[in-house]
Amino acid sequence: MKKLLLFLFCALSTSIGFAQTTFTLNIVNDNTSISDPWVTFVSSLNVVNTWETNGYSATTLNGTALSATAGATSLVDGTSYQLSTIGNSITVGSDWAGNIFFSDSDISSNLGSSGQSPVQTVNPAWETDPTHNPKFLITATSQPTLYATNPGSADATTQRYNYIELGGGSSSTINPDVTYINYASVPLQMANSTGTRGTPSSQGSLDTLTTRLAALTGNNPTAVVTSGGQIVRVIGPDSGSTISSLYQSFGAYITSSVAPGAKTIQLSNAYSGHGSLTGLIANQTYTPRTATPVTYDGTTLTIKGTSTEASVGDFTMTATITPAEFSDSIYAAVISYSVTYAQNTGSPITIAGNTGDNNVFSAVSRDLLAGYSYGFINSTNAGDMTSAEWQTLSNSDAFANAQPDNTYYNTWAAEIAGTFGDVYSFPFNDFLNDFSPELTTASGDTLTVTMLGVNPVPEPSTIAMLGLTGAACCMFVFRKRKRS
Repeated sequence: MKKLLLFLFCALSTSIGFAQTTFTLNIVNDNTSISDPWVTFVSSLNVVNTWETNGYSATTLNGTALSATAGATSLVDGTSYQLSTIGNSITVGSDWAGNIFFSDSDISSNLGSSGQSPVQTVNPAWETDPTHNPKFLITATSQPTLYATNPGSADATTQRYNYIELGGGSSSTINPDVTYINYASVPLQMANSTGTRGTPSSQGSLDTLTTRLAALTGNNPTAVVTSGGQIVRVIGPDSGSTISSLYQSFGAYITSSVAPGAKTIQLSNAYSGHGSLTGLIANQTYTPRTATPVTYDGTTLTIKGTSTEASVGDFTMTATITPAEFSDSIYAAVISYSVTYAQNTGSPITIAGNTGDNNVFSAVSRDLLAGYSYGFINSTNAGDMTSAEWQTLSNSDAFANAQPDNTYYNTWAAEIAGTFGDVYSFPFNDFLNDFSPELTTASGDTLTVTMLGVNPVPEPSTIAMLGLTGAACCMFVFRKRKRS
């Protein structure tokens, strides 16, 4: 899942009292549709749960509490500030984790949970307990919620907003990235002393990005938010089944990929776990176990493999899932499954899980979902490769280049990748080894975020009206000349 990072250092640095360090956030507005931008800091939270009968639940910050000042003003988490009031230079604590929104108005009353899940990890002590199957534990430092709190994608507002996401690197660095996973609105570019991220391939591509994204749904108003004849926001297919159903289904792709004569889906890769532990979270590799390791009959998805970890061994993953649910899972990058693994040193064990779990089986399902999103599965250039080999490829090998005859890939991600090569467009962008969306910002550095200028492109209904008006004018001129 997106940025499977451990926030251990952030937690430790807070607990043992490292001195806080800061970087400067400089905001540049080149977007003429936003005369006086607003900025909003929203901390990333982590929900801590156990799957025991009497489970424990708590919410913690992924980093330190927000420490951000603009001149003499101390900024408050979740509050929107207009730049004309606070200025465009803000001092921020380097070990803070969350999202920074840039908008055309106050969005503080429109913030809602993104609904994403943190990563689950197996509690090693339970693995050795013979009285019951392993249970799952989410620890406070295991994984951030995949997106910090976002404005609700289904809201009825016509606000323009986008954000950069900051994940902890150490007590003195932060790793920001630009993401268009949930929606595309205000285009953002980041720059610091080491480089830039979010520079468009061309101004023309940037100008037409939202219209191209809107066209993917047939300009459906549920996904395409307009105001004053302009598109202000397009909601991405990752934002739930209601939205993903408006985008192209993966159904035909899935069917063709498991049909007779299709290339074998080789989910063979390494899981980077914990070297000192055994079981599901230990370092291990997995390979296919049968000649047809991935099958799907329209109801049941089955993946058969084997692991080099002795306490895992042979495994069979199954998911009871309809084609529509399968398609939604590819967009959302999460699939739920049941796994039976041989546990070569003992009796077989069956557990339930999903791609959000931080274990070897989540990595297997990640490979499958990423393979469909990129179009690598059953493709002309990568269909004979293992999933480990897919990771050595780049965006130029994916999408239409992998599937030249069909749009068998995540079309939302492909459109964004055509404009930006180094931003997040779907949750498994970082599956590819050469993908570098983060711009590590050290203490004392200046991170400049530019709200990019876009030449307005009318919304489709306005274009249609202009076309009719133009046609009417041509008819009028033609008739007038004919009469004369």
